[in-house]
Amino acid sequence: MKTIKINAADFPAAVIADTKRFNKELVKAMRITAARSLGVVMEKINTAKPRPPVDNGMYRASWAVENHDDGATMFNPMIYASIMELGRRPGKRPPPRDVIKRWVKRKLKPKDDAELNFLAMIIQVNIGRRGIKGRRVLARAMVDIRKIAKTEIDAAAARVASAAGSTGTP
Repeated sequence: MKTIKINAADFPAAVIADTKRFNKELVKAMRITAARSLGVVMEKINTAKPRPPVDNGMYRASWAVENHDDGATMFNPMIYASIMELGRRPGKRPPPRDVIKRWVKRKLKPKDDAELNFLAMIIQVNIGRRGIKGRRVLARAMVDIRKIAKTEIDAAAARVASAAGSTGTP
């Protein structure tokens, strides 16, 4: 077992060095957590109830991670990402009809413009009246993301302890 001797005068410098090392490792752990979390979010999208929130794949493909000096951010810049997550309350303004028309064309394949306009109007009115239930993709992913973060933070602490010459065991 390695022994480290330190006196009172050297103690503050040693603590500062370990703190800086731990902060660096913690940022690394947060970046790894964010990157690994993308896979968790994809799994939650695929298993969302009552059905996955996938139309043309843009919502899924738009999830991204951006690294910063102090960690990372996982986000989805799509304008409707918050609606997919939280839903839309009944009685609120419905989505634009043009967006619904594009969806109707892809999914329902109407035979003419009159049917397209009618179906889009019915769907728009119903969304306005009933709202949309949120899929809670990110909320459901957070349980697994917290586990990933704990694992990565524990590994960061172990690396710092090992670099300081201590394994944490007596």
